[in-house]
Amino acid sequence: MNTFLIQTHNTATGLVSRAMPAAISNPFDGVTPSIDVFGVKFVGAVALILGGIWGLVLIGTAGAFLVNVGKWGIAKRRNRSDDISEGADGAKVSLIAFGAAVGVSVIVGAVIFIVQSAGA
Repeated sequence: MNTFLIQTHNTATGLVSRAMPAAISNPFDGVTPSIDVFGVKFVGAVALILGGIWGLVLIGTAGAFLVNVGKWGIAKRRNRSDDISEGADGAKVSLIAFGAAVGVSVIVGAVIFIVQSAGA
């Protein structure tokens, strides 16, 4: 069974390598992504929508952090160990999510920089 698969793979690889040209030029060489082509109103609307979504995410993660800190404090006051760890874990996760939401522009910028550097 394995010999058949190996022979089939070698045959397919040989056919593809003969059909492909030796050097393929990159059709995207020198092209950079930009939404400016759609006009100023579209770019403004996209920025406004993304800013609104970003703001909602910040409000949601900040609210989740406050709720989890409240749960943690109430559980600590009532001396409920399971709820203490649950509230603390929730507070940590929501704080990390808030930090990521705050730094999303830096994170996306770093990814784009790394990808562009690797492609050059």
